[in-house]
Amino acid sequence: TLVTKSELGSDHTLKYESQWQDSKVGNSTDVEKGQAMADIAYVLRASITPRQRTRMAQSYADCFEASEAVETLLGLGLGANRKDVAEKCSLLLRAGLIAPVSHPDDIAKFKDGTHLYRFPEHQEIKAAFDKLLLDDEAEVEGTEKHVCMVALQTTLEVPDSSSKAATTFSGVSTRSLRPRARPSILAAPEHYVMGVKVAEFAA
Repeated sequence: TLVTKSELGSDHTLKYESQWQDSKVGNSTDVEKGQAMADIAYVLRASITPRQRTRMAQSYADCFEASEAVETLLGLGLGANRKDVAEKCSLLLRAGLIAPVSHPDDIAKFKDGTHLYRFPEHQEIKAAFDKLLLDDEAEVEGTEKHVCMVALQTTLEVPDSSSKAATTFSGVSTRSLRPRARPSILAAPEHYVMGVKVAEFAA
């Protein structure tokens, strides 16, 4: 259930506000949080190679294990522990920046372990954004839906990888992942996620 900060209460509000908070550069506004979410989704796309996997004799194409996503973000220092990273991934899941595969009905909570997920196509992300545009709550600052709408909009402002002129998700070296007013696809000698310089994510 998506609720406003006032409905969450002080303890839960603090937890919600800190989920995308970086120890060096705080992401305090909905725009900063949404852009950080989009950057995390971008990092996952750049770091993980989806492949065919089998569960209970059923084959699934172009997916990845939840544990791989968690370990990737932990390895980059983008979470205090597995639970913290799983909570971040749950927000990505509810925003529509990752999608469930092996358990398609689990659309609210990311399950660390062997559950399978995939990266949505551009048109799916656009559909999720269009759906939020019709949701009055998504216009209210301080709500999860508003942050998710910013994350989706930020993601959509990166050219579709199907375009000849697009920067593909695997080309991390062409994009600086710093908190920004608007996303930028400019070459940069260093790479940042939520204000922290990290190593090259992909060749």
